[in-house]
Amino acid sequence: MAKFTCLGAACPDTCCRGWEMPADAAQRARYAAQAPELLAIIDPEAGVLRREGDDRHCTRLREGICGVHADYGTDFLGDACYFYPRLWHNVGGEMRMTGAMSCPEIVRLVMQEPDPFAPMPATADRLPAHRRDRVPEGWSAQAVDAVHAHALALAADAQVSPEAAMLHLLALAESLARSTSENWREQWEIAVAQAPAPHSKEGDSHTLYYALALTEAFGDPGISKGLAGIMQQMEQALACRFERASRDLQFVAHSKGVQARLWQRWRMDAQAALAPMLRRWIQAQLSMTLFPFGGFHELTIAERGAVLVQRFATVRLALMCAVPPNGVAPDEASVMRVMQGIARFMDHLADARLTMMIHRDAGWADPARLRGLIAGESLEDFSPR
Repeated sequence: MAKFTCLGAACPDTCCRGWEMPADAAQRARYAAQAPELLAIIDPEAGVLRREGDDRHCTRLREGICGVHADYGTDFLGDACYFYPRLWHNVGGEMRMTGAMSCPEIVRLVMQEPDPFAPMPATADRLPAHRRDRVPEGWSAQAVDAVHAHALALAADAQVSPEAAMLHLLALAESLARSTSENWREQWEIAVAQAPAPHSKEGDSHTLYYALALTEAFGDPGISKGLAGIMQQMEQALACRFERASRDLQFVAHSKGVQARLWQRWRMDAQAALAPMLRRWIQAQLSMTLFPFGGFHELTIAERGAVLVQRFATVRLALMCAVPPNGVAPDEASVMRVMQGIARFMDHLADARLTMMIHRDAGWADPARLRGLIAGESLEDFSPR
């Protein structure tokens, strides 16, 4: 975040399009007192900035630049616009800042900086008006920081495959319900040792895609500029087609056995070549949510672990679908487009109930099946370290 600079008009997927940006109370009061003409850009019933056009862009977007920022300055931006892509976590009264992978420039920094998650002290001219304390009852801020730092270190370990790291992180989320500040390491080790063997099914890849398509169909259209192309590529590779009107997934010729073929291609070159980028992706997810203490506030910590698994498996599937028949890994730019395009949609997804409903209907509430999403067709090297 110390190196982040907004790309402005050069951004390939600006946050001023597609998203509903909330207008907070302080912003409305400031407009009423100092710039009443700006009240017209707020939808008073929805409490969001008005949007227009097929791409649902903010009414004040002009030539890729925010008109409020340009004409009135940053003080007239609401928290949502002022801070994005910065994310804040309150840990016992101290603030932690990180960045959202839905922003193309954050994805570039995450993937290309030598140590993008190293903590460093900083000062801020402004803080969010409201930020829930992430320290659970009975815990200390120091213990929360220790768990989070340990999870980040695990995800960064080049000796651990991204899949093995995900299995351990899932066990961490599942174990914290019975853990304390003092025994969380012990409980985590027990959860890893007692975890059921992964159990994957032939249809998991199609179910993952169906979950993505179904969630997108119920959402606000046009949130992610690149998502449509990613989903089209996935449908071609999976030999299926999602019908938005009926919410049905239809299969075309050669769809049977496609999951095994995708894994065969993946293991040729892409799995090893893209492991470093997948490790960075996992670290970014942990940082964004202060995993496992943040994320959907309606969900339990164990459920947050399940959501992380589903998102990991979805991003990896999208990358697998981008691998050509010769098994050559996609280039870095293509990988970053996939990661950012899916994050742009998923970062805006706030309906935890829909997420968990799909999760249960897919059978992933079963711990072995959930681990099967991580392991997929390759169960090697997933024993506890």
